[in-house]
Amino acid sequence: MVVSGISEIKKLVEKFDSNKHIYKSSSYNEENTKIEFINPLFKALGWDIHNEKGSSVRFKDVVFEDTIHINGKSKSPDYSFRCGGQKMFFVEAKKTNG
Repeated sequence: MVVSGISEIKKLVEKFDSNKHIYKSSSYNEENTKIEFINPLFKALGWDIHNEKGSSVRFKDVVFEDTIHINGKSKSPDYSFRCGGQKMFFVEAKKTNG
């Protein structure tokens, strides 16, 4: 699993590098970045991004647009990563232009 994950990450880096001018253009948006790079990256790292295990909502590895409360305000990060139902960390995606 680890070797295939590393191989997949190398492919993602090569894909980005070979078409950098497209991925950094203003027309390439955040959703495309998530679908083509962020989701496959975390899948390669062993996260069940698409709930292929069929876990209940409470025990999914990844929840998209999960609601969290910070200083009395609700926030919705793009990704909430969980282990055993416990929120471990969040990822906020951004498009790649720049």
